[in-house]
Amino acid sequence: MPGFRSITLPAAADYPAVRGAVWYPCAEAPAAVDLGNVTKLFGITVTGAKDAPITGYMLPLVVVSHGRRSHLVMHHDLAETVADGGFIVAGILRMIRGFEPG
Repeated sequence: MPGFRSITLPAAADYPAVRGAVWYPCAEAPAAVDLGNVTKLFGITVTGAKDAPITGYMLPLVVVSHGRRSHLVMHHDLAETVADGGFIVAGILRMIRGFEPG
């Protein structure tokens, strides 16, 4: 079952912080992950073992990029399935002209 972790890359001098999420193989049981306003806004339930230890070593990485006017959780089903297959899946929340969905 997949693990789930929210991530934040710190802001740089001229750039804002970047938020994202990572799904990965783990041994713990998954549950619904409350993402606050994002869950309410999109009506999506992300499933994973929040902040659980990763299972595996030297795992391949898949990066998922959402489309315009979207959010990284829109691909949660793909990310969960790929993580179940032994991959680490990372997605970042892309800013579009200063607009951050969710």
